[in-house]
Amino acid sequence: MSKSVLIVEDDTLLGETLHTMLSLLEHNPKVCTTLADAKTAITEQNWDVILSDYSLGVGTGVDVMNHAIAAKSTATLIISSGYERAQFEEQLKGLDQVLWLNKPYKIDELVKLLG
Repeated sequence: MSKSVLIVEDDTLLGETLHTMLSLLEHNPKVCTTLADAKTAITEQNWDVILSDYSLGVGTGVDVMNHAIAAKSTATLIISSGYERAQFEEQLKGLDQVLWLNKPYKIDELVKLLG
């Protein structure tokens, strides 16, 4: 089943790669490279999945998820990072619904979380 996927990734190459892979898997991805653009995209559209890098230069994936929750998004929420989730437990308090995907990950791991 095709899903709309918002990819929030400040690494342009990785964002483009994820966009290409998800398109090939017949999903409908959109890439945002900044927190501000991600907030706008979340406000303007209902997403099935929101996938955000943790580190975004200005802001974090936690900021993206908090905005999605405040906007009453029903999307599956995923943060990806090269660091273990345990390092961010304090920042993730109250965000139990947010899934964590460790980088580097295989596309199969992402597809499994997409549902």
